[in-house]
Amino acid sequence: MPWLVPFLTLAILFLLLAFLRFRADREGRKQCRHIVPPSNGRLFSPLSVRDAFDPDHALIWDTQIPALQLIAAAGRKGVAVKHLRPHYVQSSIVYPELYEGSSFWLWIAFLEEAQLVTFDQGRVFLTSQGAHLVKNWVGMEVSGAPTKTVA
Repeated sequence: MPWLVPFLTLAILFLLLAFLRFRADREGRKQCRHIVPPSNGRLFSPLSVRDAFDPDHALIWDTQIPALQLIAAAGRKGVAVKHLRPHYVQSSIVYPELYEGSSFWLWIAFLEEAQLVTFDQGRVFLTSQGAHLVKNWVGMEVSGAPTKTVA
């Protein structure tokens, strides 16, 4: 009987955490349906895919390749937008100067504006131009620019 109170406390705590996680997930899904980026954020500087192979812009495009590869691997079914957030977070930690003043949704809008991806009903799909970039990307090691990793 002395274990009943701690057990009930843990059970209630577990149910409360499960409920809070459910609500957070539901809110995240609502946000995915409405991908209108705020107008007060900073979109990446206006670049075209032609700039991708210019050594001066290579770093910006090199940071996009892992996310684009994930989308490419998903094929025609695309990838849920929530699976791209870790790529955005990782890149924004490694290259804060590129992502300063931007947000996850502005990053998605940048990829759309560059015509590398399309967004529909919470899923992101690679365009033919995005597939071409992924297929032909050489990477930073060849360009001689330093690469960074998070420890």
